[in-house]
Amino acid sequence: MALKPQHPFYCLQYVDRQDSSLIIASAGAKIYSFSANDGRRLYTWPPSGDTSNTVPQGDSAERGDEPPEKKRKLLPGSTAGGEQGGAQEKSDSAINTPTWSTIPILVISHSGRYVIAVTAEDKHVRVLEIGSDGVLTQLSARSVPKRPCAISLSFDDNTIFSADKGGDVYGLSFHPSEDGEIRIASRPKKVYQPAANAQVVHTKRNLFSLQQQIRQQQERKNQGNESKVSLQMKPDALLGHISILTDMAIGAVPSGSSADKSHLYLLTADRDEQIRVSRGPPQTHIIEAYCLGHESFITRLCMLTSAPHLLISGGGDDYLLVWDWRIGQPLHKVQIAPEGQQGKATVRGIWEIRIKGSSSVAIIVAFDGSPELQSFLLQEDGQLTPQKSIQASGNVLDIAWAESQATLFLSIDACHEAGSTKTWRKDFNTSQPLFESYTAKVQDSRLEFDLTTTQVVDAVNSQGTEDVVTVLDDPAQQKAQKALTGTLYNLENLRKGTKGDDS
Repeated sequence: MALKPQHPFYCLQYVDRQDSSLIIASAGAKIYSFSANDGRRLYTWPPSGDTSNTVPQGDSAERGDEPPEKKRKLLPGSTAGGEQGGAQEKSDSAINTPTWSTIPILVISHSGRYVIAVTAEDKHVRVLEIGSDGVLTQLSARSVPKRPCAISLSFDDNTIFSADKGGDVYGLSFHPSEDGEIRIASRPKKVYQPAANAQVVHTKRNLFSLQQQIRQQQERKNQGNESKVSLQMKPDALLGHISILTDMAIGAVPSGSSADKSHLYLLTADRDEQIRVSRGPPQTHIIEAYCLGHESFITRLCMLTSAPHLLISGGGDDYLLVWDWRIGQPLHKVQIAPEGQQGKATVRGIWEIRIKGSSSVAIIVAFDGSPELQSFLLQEDGQLTPQKSIQASGNVLDIAWAESQATLFLSIDACHEAGSTKTWRKDFNTSQPLFESYTAKVQDSRLEFDLTTTQVVDAVNSQGTEDVVTVLDDPAQQKAQKALTGTLYNLENLRKGTKGDDS
C-alpha cells in the first residue's frame, strides 16, 4: 500500500517548565503536544467528537442577532480527524469540525503556561492553556479584522499584539483568569426603595406586589457587584503601515526614573525595506526611529535577549543587518548565501540560542525552500562570526531550541524535494522524516552541531501527522498539493518585480 504525504510541522515551540518539558507543534489544522523526554504524543487540539465549544461563547455574545459568519474555504484534503490520547478526555474545548485548515503561528507566553495560536482561514487569535500533562485547553478565541502575519506578547503577558499584512497592528488586552473567564466589576446601582409599606397597603393584591418588590430588592443585594461573563474584547488599533507589514518584535528601554520600570517599543518591518520603531501603548502614534539600510523586503526581525539593544533583520537581501534599534543605527552587515541556491535567497527565520554550559550565544538563520541552516556566534560588539552550517534532510520550516538539553529540533518539509519550493517528491514509500534533532556545543571557540537519533525523534516521526490527501491519484490531490505549497512557501511573493517564481 502506497504511503501518503503528511502535513509537515509548520511551527515548533519548546516549553520548559518545572513540572514538564513539552514540544508544541502545528501541522495542518491541528496542534500537537509531545513529551520532550520520550516523544510521546500527549494531546491533539482540537480533539474530534465533541461539539461543546464549536462556536466560542464570546463570539456569540458579541454578534447577538447578526447573521452567522460565512463559511470559509479550507485547504483540500483537510479533515477534522486525528489520533487522540487518553488525556484528551480531560478537556472541554473540543471542536468537531474546525473552520480553518492551517495554523501558521504559535507563540508561547513568557510564563510557559499558554500558547497563542492563529487559525488562518477564520482569522482568530486563540489562547490555549498548556497543562503539565500536555493537555491544551482553549480559554478564548477572538477574531481580528485581517489574518495575522505576526504575533508578539508584552513582557508581562497581559497584551497580545497582532500584526497583519494590511499594515495594521492591534492590541488585544486580555489575560485569562484561572477559570478562563473575564471578571467585571459592575457599576454600583442605586438601591430601589419601595414607596409603600405594609402599614399603608389596604388590599391583598397590592400587598402581594409589595412583597415581590422587597424580595427582588434582597436578591439584587445578595448578588453583589462582581459578575463573571464570557466577553470578547474588541482589538484596539495601535498603528498602521502604508506598505505590507511582514514582521513585528517587542523591545524595551529601561526608564531613567526607575530601575524597575522600562518603556515598551513596537518594532515593525514591511515590504518597503524599512523598520519602524514606535512607542508602546498608549503612545504608538509616536515614532522614535527608522532602521533604514535594506535594499529588498524584510521578512524577519530577531530581538536579542542577551543584548536587548540589538536587533537582527533579514529578508530578500543577501545579507543580515545588526542594529542598535534605539537610534536606528546599523552596526554590522553580515553576508549570507546558502549553498546551491539559484537566485537570491529569502530569509525564513532568525533565532537566538544560548549554548548550555557556556556564555556563548548563537544565531541561526533559515532560508525559504532550503535544507541549510547557517549559524553564527555573537560577539560582544554585535558582530556575527560565521560557523559551520547544518545540512538537513529536507527544507527546514521551523526550529525549536531546548537549552536544558542543548538540542536543536528541526521541522522538515517531507512533501517537497530538498531545495525546491514547487517540486513535490514523487516517491513517498521511502522514509522522509518530519522531525530531526541536533546537539550543539562550543569547543575551541567554534560552534558544532551533531545529528542525533533519539527516542524523541523516532517517536515523533513514527506517530506522524494527518495525510495531505485522503485518496492518492484523486482529482483533488493536485489541488491539495498546490494549496499546501502556497501555504508553506509564500515569502518570495514579496519580492518586487517578480511573480514569486523561484526554484
